Amino acid sequence: MDNLLPFRKRSGQPAAGQSPHADRERLPPEAEAYLHYLRAEKGLSNNSLESYSRDLAELSQWLAKRQLPLLQCQPMDLRHYLLYLQQKGLKPSSSARAWAAIRGCFRFLRKDRCISQDPSESLRAPRRNRPLPKIISEAGMRELLEQVAIKANRPPVARPRAERLTALRDQALFELAYASGLRVSELAQLRREHLDLELGVLRVRGKGNKERLGPVGKAALQAIRRYWEAEKRPSPWVFAGPRGQPLSRQALWKRMHAWDRGQGQKLSPHLFRHSFATHMLERGADLRSVQTLLGHADISTTQIYTHVAARRMQQVYRSHHPRA
Repeated sequence: MDNLLPFRKRSGQPAAGQSPHADRERLPPEAEAYLHYLRAEKGLSNNSLESYSRDLAELSQWLAKRQLPLLQCQPMDLRHYLLYLQQKGLKPSSSARAWAAIRGCFRFLRKDRCISQDPSESLRAPRRNRPLPKIISEAGMRELLEQVAIKANRPPVARPRAERLTALRDQALFELAYASGLRVSELAQLRREHLDLELGVLRVRGKGNKERLGPVGKAALQAIRRYWEAEKRPSPWVFAGPRGQPLSRQALWKRMHAWDRGQGQKLSPHLFRHSFATHMLERGADLRSVQTLLGHADISTTQIYTHVAARRMQQVYRSHHPRA
């Protein structure tokens, strides 16, 4: 099964003394088969597959130290492993994702008749306390985008072309991230052919390989046009590096981190996405529409933004009502 899963990152270097496929070499063939099933039949994204692969590799390592094959794992073994993850100090979200990978793997093996009993069936998933997402206020977002625009609109005289191009790209990136609420992976993989500047519509392939359409605001369209016009060598990607290659997720994070707003709040694609959803709801958008724009499969994922909007409404009330 060595060639079944060509989803490992090709960028970035492995740790010293570690082969590029170290994670896969530690996986038993049954886990490889499950990952192949997720990719081929469920259409999971490369990022999700990589996370699941790491989670299953860590479980396999833990079992190997106890000389326990994956197919002979028992409920008590998994209880001890969950305790190990808890003692390790894993975040609740990471523990929940690891448990989803493990439980999904054993369900697959049971369905495929590799095992007669599912050892995860009687166990409860770790509780996941989801914190409310952080956002930028509308006024704060307006101020930020104005600062980015000022830098992008500086006269090109007496400054390197590369610096001006980066400033124009930052403006296009920030405007589109806020206008569309795209995930960082969706921003990184967005191609020019998927963005219609005349109609103001983009086509994006999100989680689960699902495609959706979304509108793009006038400010974002204008910023993108100016950025593309400044490029001497047009790239097929919306956001490209010096050699025309698509910017990686890490590069997009880095560009946003370069604009530190202070007050301990670092910019990130998640911050723009959360702000997009919250501001839409605050201005009267219905939950189903926001769910569609964000590409959420389950509306319960979108409902967390209603809590953010309600909390902000309480803050505004307490700050401005004379008898609050």
